[in-house]
Amino acid sequence: MEREHQKTSLNSPLIQNLEQDGSIVDVEKSKSSAIRRTEILEEVRKQLWLAGPLIIVNLLNFSLQVISVMFVGHLGELALSGTSMANSFASVTGFTFLRAMFSLMIVSIPIAIIWANTRSILIFLGQDPEISIEAGKLAIPSALMVCLELWSFEMVVLLSGLLPNPKLETSVLSICLNTVGIVWMIPLGFGGAVSTRVSNELGAGHPQAASLAVSVVLVMVLVEAIIVGAGE
Repeated sequence: MEREHQKTSLNSPLIQNLEQDGSIVDVEKSKSSAIRRTEILEEVRKQLWLAGPLIIVNLLNFSLQVISVMFVGHLGELALSGTSMANSFASVTGFTFLRAMFSLMIVSIPIAIIWANTRSILIFLGQDPEISIEAGKLAIPSALMVCLELWSFEMVVLLSGLLPNPKLETSVLSICLNTVGIVWMIPLGFGGAVSTRVSNELGAGHPQAASLAVSVVLVMVLVEAIIVGAGE
């Protein structure tokens, strides 16, 4: 009986509807169907309150790389190009693999045993077998996606060295990538903020507030993108 209940729960919606007097009503009752301006302004305030510290921390963390490039840029075009090429090559072939090799040498055997029996372990912990199988299917593609996403920027820098004027192209591309990194910190902070807001509102049984949070952050990120694009 418990197994059947778990399977049916997988097909049921996250936010349930309640039945009162023969009519179906939503979990959250709003006083009016239209979203009021005060609610939007309050959601914007909450988003900025959560995203502000995240954006500042990300910018300060990324500024270490930007400051290094700025100092090297004062040495000349050739120094900036060489530094960008060296950092990209070291990131692709050195830092990532060294961390992986060091970790694998320490914990490769126990991790291999655990991963080989992931489905059995999850079932033993009370998880649904279908979810356990899906978890194993998504693990490797997710790892490949992250690696390709990070390595693609480094490969672009390496490929820029094959252009007719590698000194100019590599140095300009390095500046562009650092500028893109700075701009990216803003939507990255908003992404963390909206994740928190949606989780809180759905956990509290307020799907309309969660939908409002997503809509507000989309508008804010769109406005930020328009401002950055217009500034160019």
